[in-house]
Amino acid sequence: YSSRELDNSKVGHIETYDYYVADLKKFMEAYVNKPPHSKIYIVAHSMGATVASLYFARYKPAVDAASITSPMFDISLRGYPRLIVRLLIFKAALLRSLEKYVIGESDSWTARFFTRSKSQSQLRLKVIRETIEADPRLATGGMSYQWLNATLEAVDQVQALASKVEVPMVIFSAENDSIVENSAHLNFRESAQNCSVVMVKSSRHDIWNSSDTIRQPVFKQSLNLFQAH
Repeated sequence: YSSRELDNSKVGHIETYDYYVADLKKFMEAYVNKPPHSKIYIVAHSMGATVASLYFARYKPAVDAASITSPMFDISLRGYPRLIVRLLIFKAALLRSLEKYVIGESDSWTARFFTRSKSQSQLRLKVIRETIEADPRLATGGMSYQWLNATLEAVDQVQALASKVEVPMVIFSAENDSIVENSAHLNFRESAQNCSVVMVKSSRHDIWNSSDTIRQPVFKQSLNLFQAH
């Protein structure tokens, strides 16, 4: 199980995405690159895609291609202006409450996340729920103010460093995504050196847990990308 930074292990909390990027770099160097492989491909989703993209930009690793689904290149703020969100984070910092849940979040965030972003595959959703119910340690709660702060900083960095990303990649944007902003995918594509964006019709955020009719074309296009590189 992943270690947590806070006593309440359900709080989604991180000081900085630099920790994630450093972990990915260490994992790649310690395991993936030993022994060396003729080809290395990365499949990353949502927040993991943010981490992978920062890794690509900072370290220019020997990765041949990447399939990126619903990347968190900008987060949906549920209609709140970013300035207001920044002010709320600033207030939380003054009150020494950065480790507390953002307004509206709680330990039961997992169930609400599935309701808000769930895929069209009820069978896969059922398996996920049953897995978590069988082992509650897998459950996560909502996000802390510091997680939100770190995420806003990370998505700004992704856009600022996009021109340094040389890894050939395809971004799969979920048409009905309510978690991330799809417009940020287009902005990233304009600066990245070898990037295309594919809109996945009728899909919500969790593309890989969608119905077969939605995700099978994503599998096929990802494999085509890898075969081309």
